Amino acid sequence: MMASINVEQLVTAMLGAAQGVFASRWPEVRAFAKSESRSFVQNMAEIQSMKLAGEITEEQAKILTKMHRRSMETVLAALEGVSLALAEQAVNAAIAVVRNTINNAIGWALL
Repeated sequence: MMASINVEQLVTAMLGAAQGVFASRWPEVRAFAKSESRSFVQNMAEIQSMKLAGEITEEQAKILTKMHRRSMETVLAALEGVSLALAEQAVNAAIAVVRNTINNAIGWALL
C-alpha cells in the first residue's frame, strides 16, 4: 500500500521553501503561493489516486505534473514585481522539499 499524501504537511513545507526565495516580496505573494501550492499537492494526490485505479500511465502523469508545475510558475510570475525567473526559483525550491515524499507516495519519479 502506498503512503497517502498529507496535503497540509506538504503545503506547509512548500511555503517555507518559497518564502525563502521570495524574501521581502513574501507578504505580496503569500496568498497566491499558498493557493498554488495547495492546488499542486492536491493534483499530485489525484494523480496518485488515478494510478491506484489504473486510470493513468506514467507518461500521462508526467505530462500532467509538468502542466501543474507550469501553472504555478505562470500564476506567480503574473504578480506585479515577480519575474518568471523568480517564480521558477520559488517553484523549484518548493518542489525540491516535497519531491521525495510525492515521488515515493505515487511510486513514479514525477518531480
